[in-house]
Amino acid sequence: MIYHHCMNHSRDTGQLAELAADPAGAAILASLLSERALRSNEIASETNLPLDSVRSQLARMGEMTLVSEVKQGGRDYYRLTCNDTAQMLERRFGLYAHPPHARLRTGPADLELRRARSCYGHLAGETGVWLYDQLIARGYLSNTGGALVLTPRGAKSLSNFGVNIEPVSRRPLCRTCLDWSVRRSHLAGELGKALLQRFYRLGWAVPGSGTRAVNFSASGSAALEKQFG
Repeated sequence: MIYHHCMNHSRDTGQLAELAADPAGAAILASLLSERALRSNEIASETNLPLDSVRSQLARMGEMTLVSEVKQGGRDYYRLTCNDTAQMLERRFGLYAHPPHARLRTGPADLELRRARSCYGHLAGETGVWLYDQLIARGYLSNTGGALVLTPRGAKSLSNFGVNIEPVSRRPLCRTCLDWSVRRSHLAGELGKALLQRFYRLGWAVPGSGTRAVNFSASGSAALEKQFG
C-alpha cells in the first residue's frame, strides 16, 4: 500500500502515545497495521469494540491525520495515512498487526476470484495488487501525494511490451482502485485495461466463463513473473 501525508511526529507523538496506551485505540490501530483498508463495521468486528466507539476513535485519528478515509463504491474505508507512523507504532509502542488467524475475511470466498479477477476491465485481486506493487517498485508508476502518474521509464517499457499508453478517452490513463478482497490498491484507468487486454492477447490468461475470474495458465503466471517480478 502507498501512504501519503506523514504526520508531524514531533508535534503528535504525545497524542499517538496516548492513543496507543488506550486499549480501544490500540486495538483499532493494530487492525490497520495489516495494510488493509477497512470499513468501520469491519474494524468493530475485528476488535470486538462497539461501532460507535470505533467511529469516535476513527474521527479523532482523522483529525490527527493518522488515519485517512477512502471513499469507493459508495462506502467509506479507513487506513493508516503514513508508513512512518506504522513503523513507529511497531517499534516505539509495541503494536503489531493482528495475527493471520483473525476472523475478518474481506472479499469473495471463491479462491479464483480472490487470486485474479476483472474489475471494470482491469486486473484485480491478489495478482492485480502484486502487479501494481511491481510497477511502483520498478519506477514505471509514481504515486506522489495521491496522484498516480506513468513515468517516462514506465511509458517506454510498457510501450515496448506492446501496451498502448496513449489515452483513448477522457478517462484517466492510470489511477488507483481499492481492491475489494486485498483492500490495497491495484491499477485502474485506461492503462490498467490495456495491460489486462495485453495479457489476454499473449495467451497468458483467459476470462472466466460466466464469472469475473481471470484465469492465468501456469506458463502465463511464469511469464508475468518474469516480465514484472
